[in-house]
Amino acid sequence: MKYYRLFIFACLLIFVIAGCQKEDKLYITAEPGYVFDIVQQTHFLNKSVLYQIEEQESPWTISLLEIDISDPKNMIKAGSANDSVSWEDFGAINSGASLETLRNAVERIEKDQGTVIAAINGGFFNTSTGFGMDPVVTNGEVLSSGDGVARGILFVDENNVPSIRVASLTNTVISPGGTSFDANNMNGGRAANYLSILTPKMIGNDGASTSNRWGVELRIELLEEEPHHLRANGTTKYRVIDKGAEWTNVSPMTNDRQLILSGHGIAHHFLLDNFNVGDMVEIESTFIGAEDITIKEALPGWGHFIKDEFNATALAYSDVSQGGEGSMFHEYQRHPRSFIAYNRDKTILYMGVVEGRVDHSIGMDINEVAYFLFKFLDFDVLDALNLDGGGSSTLMAEKLEIIPSPRSFQRSIANFLYIIRE
Repeated sequence: MKYYRLFIFACLLIFVIAGCQKEDKLYITAEPGYVFDIVQQTHFLNKSVLYQIEEQESPWTISLLEIDISDPKNMIKAGSANDSVSWEDFGAINSGASLETLRNAVERIEKDQGTVIAAINGGFFNTSTGFGMDPVVTNGEVLSSGDGVARGILFVDENNVPSIRVASLTNTVISPGGTSFDANNMNGGRAANYLSILTPKMIGNDGASTSNRWGVELRIELLEEEPHHLRANGTTKYRVIDKGAEWTNVSPMTNDRQLILSGHGIAHHFLLDNFNVGDMVEIESTFIGAEDITIKEALPGWGHFIKDEFNATALAYSDVSQGGEGSMFHEYQRHPRSFIAYNRDKTILYMGVVEGRVDHSIGMDINEVAYFLFKFLDFDVLDALNLDGGGSSTLMAEKLEIIPSPRSFQRSIANFLYIIRE
């Protein structure tokens, strides 16, 4: 009997320890144990479900959209405002701002592509210029490069399978002789020794270079067999069709199959010495940190805060030198939030927003968003990515609009994620 009691006690002890370890994943406060109640549940024809959730003590109000991505008709897509990209000359306010409300983007897309069943705002951007901080890929084509810092990005492969990775984009220009130079940005300002790639998606300058004349430029055009510019995790081939004289800008792009390469200093000499009209140019676009993915879509965020089933908030916002993405300076403050996540077997995608800055919902910090996802989804969440929040937060489930900040209208944004019913 004594050994039997010891056996029962040992089993209970193991059960308690296991339970505590599970609670460690949730632990965010001295008094864990928030209760999340579903106050409304809306089912849509595509089998997605919108949960409207409240937690009374905090208080919090959360909208979480559950989408079945194992259904081959529910395709994950990334989009850019007005199907274009803002250009930026080192933060100066200019006419190149391309921003669009999520509602307008959905209406525009539905005219050409079909029914949009869900959409959410995307990554962070300069609100003055519209320049996105991180890369966007749509249909396999890199649209923008961002500032070059490795941050959390949602990648979607050719089989519609999502993966969140911390990654950065490198665009390497390669000459016929094999000499190479890494571009510093796309549609961005050209500083000393910079090589900039200017694309037809650049809005506000009618295909002309945004750079000053102190450099050298090439206008290049896709080879006939190339379907689009800048293949994500691949090499795209071009031919030089115009080489500008030193200290002058090359002629503007005349069609959407052309790019401009603009170099200063060392990059100036790279373009001048290695290319002539008629030469082949290769541009290799690689997402460092996601090289193994055949990328069809990519949407940026800031903070891969759930990683491999664990709360990785502290790591995500640690210093870049420590393997993190750097601080947003408000990750531990309570604000309206937008986020995306998926379950262990990657069959369900979640889009969510947290209301904030109002009496009935004070907003969440990122740790609290992780807590909510783990508890509400009973730990069936593999990865989650924080998106731009505050006044940018917007969620659409079919025609239903949810704006979780006190503003009564949608803010124009630079990029977004949507689900199209094919």
